[in-house]
Amino acid sequence: GCSQLAIGLNRDDFGKDEEFEAAGAVRYTTGTRAFTDRFRALANVVAPEVEVALPQAELSKPEVIRLGADLGVPLHLTYSCMRGRERHCGTCIQCRARREAFVSAGVEEG
Repeated sequence: GCSQLAIGLNRDDFGKDEEFEAAGAVRYTTGTRAFTDRFRALANVVAPEVEVALPQAELSKPEVIRLGADLGVPLHLTYSCMRGRERHCGTCIQCRARREAFVSAGVEEG
C-alpha cells in the first residue's frame, strides 16, 4: 500500500485569490491552506496510515523548477494550463506563471 501522498503545491500557489479575481478567473481553491488542511483531515479519516505531504510548500515556483532540473526531471512533460488543452495555452494565469518561473529559474522550458 501507499504510506505517503504528496501534493505538488508550492509557496507561489498559495493565496492567489486576488490575482484570479482580477483576471476574471475561477478561484483556485486547491491553492489555499484551508484546502490542504481539509484534505489532510479527510485523508486521516479515510486512510489514517497515509501521510499527506507538501514537500514543495516552502519553495517558490522557480526554486521547484531549478530543483527539478538539477534532479533530471523531464520538465517538458509537466503541465500547468488551467484550460485543459493538449498543449499549454500560454495565456491563462498558470501558463504565464509557469513561463515567468522558467525564465526566473534560468531553465529552458523545452
